[in-house]
Amino acid sequence: MAGTKIVLIATLNSRSKNRLTPMSYLFDRVLLTALTTSLLGLPLALSRCCAVLALPPVPIAQTQAAPDAVVEQLLGEWQFAEEGETVTLIFAPDSTLFFILPDGQGSAIAVQMGYAVNSSTQPMQLDMIVSASEKALTIFELTPEGKLRIDLNVTPGDPRPDQFDDRAASLDRISDRTVPPDSLEVVELDRTQPSVPVQFIGILLQGQRAYYLENGSFTTEVGELGFATTLESEEYFYRLISPDNDAESLAIAATPKTDDLPSYAGAIFALSDNGETKTLAGICKTDKPSLSPPIPTPPQPNASTLQCPQGSSLVE
Repeated sequence: MAGTKIVLIATLNSRSKNRLTPMSYLFDRVLLTALTTSLLGLPLALSRCCAVLALPPVPIAQTQAAPDAVVEQLLGEWQFAEEGETVTLIFAPDSTLFFILPDGQGSAIAVQMGYAVNSSTQPMQLDMIVSASEKALTIFELTPEGKLRIDLNVTPGDPRPDQFDDRAASLDRISDRTVPPDSLEVVELDRTQPSVPVQFIGILLQGQRAYYLENGSFTTEVGELGFATTLESEEYFYRLISPDNDAESLAIAATPKTDDLPSYAGAIFALSDNGETKTLAGICKTDKPSLSPPIPTPPQPNASTLQCPQGSSLVE
């Protein structure tokens, strides 16, 4: 882990539901990809250059055949500013859409997805196709002033808005470019993984295991694992906890920001069994929505799995 650091701090502050939530959704995916890449020992220097996050190819079909005039007007590079940061959308003729987002370190992240247009409605409809099973449904219009007005306050699974409100973004067309710059590195997201909290905790537990093997203890400082992150996703806060300042165990709690989601907690223990030291880790999830993370109980030296508190279950 030494010498490998991933710097990925989103500065759009897109953590609340009244902000540009597709961006916070994408940043969560970016974060997980960056952490995974770091653990695999692969170079990813987001703080020095840029990266394109390419989602797996999905079949693209127009919701209804759009007139060429509308598609032609969409093609190209569009920009708007959000609290001093520039966000770029690039529409390509092969139904590919690129979001180019600032990462807060003078760099940018480009997220590739599909799109489909239905121009027969008022306002016109745009599907941002994140994966074969996930679409963010929104509305847009091309104004007489030559601007692109679009509602970005949507996430996959949300219903499509039927009218604009004051949060809609107004983008200026800045070029005819239909591809990101050639200098961008391509990093592919894996969308077959479990939920964000399970991925996040699992990756940090892997980092803790590697840290223990090198240092003989766990750490509550995520930076010492080689990660620089806010320990926050769109729906959860994360904490690293050392029970009773015990160097032989560490817990990672995921507390939801709303009371309609389950809590998660992972833990890793260093156990001495017959003179040998091993680590044992696991993740618990509450069976019902809860704001109290279910910290696994300390295991016996010869245990092979962790036990979860009452009202929670071990994530397989």
